[in-house]
Amino acid sequence: MAELMYDEFKIKNKININNDDINALTHLYLPLMGLDSYALYFAYVTLEKNETYTFKSLLDILNLRTMTSLNKASSKLEALGLLRVFKDKNDNYLFEIRRPMSMDVFLKDEALCALLASSISNIEVDKLKEKYLNKNSRLKEVTKSFEEVFDVKTSDDLSFIKTLVSNDINIENKEFNYALFKMLFDSSFIGDDVLEDETFKKNIIHISFVYKLDEEMMHDACMSSLNVDKDLSYASLAKFAKIQYRNKFKNDNPSLQTIESDDYLNSIKDDEVLALCNHLEAMSPSEVLEYYNGGKKASEAEIAMFDKLSNDTHTPIPVINLMIVYSVVTKNGEIPGYAYFEKIASTWKRAKVKNVYDAINYMKKKAQEKEEKDNTTVSRKKNVKLPAWYDSYKKELEKKESENENLKEGKAVDILEAAKGLFGDDDE
Repeated sequence: MAELMYDEFKIKNKININNDDINALTHLYLPLMGLDSYALYFAYVTLEKNETYTFKSLLDILNLRTMTSLNKASSKLEALGLLRVFKDKNDNYLFEIRRPMSMDVFLKDEALCALLASSISNIEVDKLKEKYLNKNSRLKEVTKSFEEVFDVKTSDDLSFIKTLVSNDINIENKEFNYALFKMLFDSSFIGDDVLEDETFKKNIIHISFVYKLDEEMMHDACMSSLNVDKDLSYASLAKFAKIQYRNKFKNDNPSLQTIESDDYLNSIKDDEVLALCNHLEAMSPSEVLEYYNGGKKASEAEIAMFDKLSNDTHTPIPVINLMIVYSVVTKNGEIPGYAYFEKIASTWKRAKVKNVYDAINYMKKKAQEKEEKDNTTVSRKKNVKLPAWYDSYKKELEKKESENENLKEGKAVDILEAAKGLFGDDDE
């Protein structure tokens, strides 16, 4: 989104949120988007329509330090349908603030409830449904339906999609081939008027994205919905998609995570850090060295050096493994002497590093501080670059992969790939 903190924006519309909106934002949206986006939404709501603001004013309101943090928070609002972003002819931003879905509309959407359950548990979602969906359960609905008042000529197939729930969350799911999905159906069973309907298509793409189902599995979910429920409603499709998900992944609910690293939500980057931690927890220094030596045993001197480092500095073995990985990717594959590793161990100990995860977070923090310091000397924010060692390491990795074919299963893992982007260029 924006690059400079002194870039300008305006609010395209003015909304006044009520208690129901606040309930929905707090109980339904907050677990999905995190505190940063939650606070940013309320900040936007307080701003006046057509007034000119700078992003610096938002950073001050939210006590955020960088435009990167602000852009991450804004992106999640956009993805959840709470914010639309436009640019005028002068490249200034216009923001349209959207109301959250009501509690009952959100809680009747099985796919969204599945995502919410991954954050707050099925039990809590059921409590919300009990509170907000069943409060009128003692009353009998006698309101006349549209069909009871008007006569509409439609095909029988279109009756299947009358109750599809539309929502403001825009999901493209570029991995899902809708044309292939349509080809799987017998046109005499489900007509083209249904398959070409934009609402039906939107919800198929929505459900396939949430439950990570391919075209064939979504076809099976549709057929199960027709065979069992005699219906192609959104709720029915979501129910059978969930069954397909459970059978495929042996899990009840999909989980929501951001693509980029996020301080408030689970992210794909968190999985990469976890993978690196797991690798280093399971290996000894000699095995890590052996991996980078193309399967050749580590020298006695190297093993003795790291044994001495562990005894002298009381550094955990997995953290020493991380030091080895760090030295390989920053020193062109060379293993420095004892003094180098002792210096890192002392620095990390002062920073209260106790395990691999602490060490990775410390290095990420140092790299971010360095980047922020560098950015203060230029007027325009630069794209974050890969560490200087990455180009050369990529070539080395391809060579190591071919040399390590005889290592034990689980040892010849791409540890460098897991470490990609985690280290700065400093030695500490």
